[in-house]
Amino acid sequence: MQVGENYSMLPEIIKYDEYDDNYLLESEKELLGFYFTNHPVTRYKRNNIVNTKNMNLYFDKNIHVIMLIESIKEIKTKNGESMAFLKLSDEYGNISGVIFPSYYKKIYDKLRKMQVVDLFCKVEKRLNEYQLVINNIDVLK
Repeated sequence: MQVGENYSMLPEIIKYDEYDDNYLLESEKELLGFYFTNHPVTRYKRNNIVNTKNMNLYFDKNIHVIMLIESIKEIKTKNGESMAFLKLSDEYGNISGVIFPSYYKKIYDKLRKMQVVDLFCKVEKRLNEYQLVINNIDVLK
């Protein structure tokens, strides 16, 4: 603190850099349980993109979706190959995704948590819930 002419204390203001957008979004979701600001995929949505709200209409069909990767769980198959299970979300809900070994070995090093991705996938049902079998991923900037 600095002392002014009339001997009162003046506050020191310290400026800090803003947190990274991904960190803010992740903290928002962790603290509140939902995204208070826009969901990260909202800015990428277009009219011809499917969302989790109407996934049941696309059972056993190939679709195009834009999702946020919330988590990635890599496992080894019986043959020792790596594959991954993803927890994905958009502004309407969550859905799981699976990437089989043949495609996963091509893209495993490009996937990160909190990435917005453009997916071409097939909608399937497993244990009474819909899931996406991912055939192609493009990371959006």
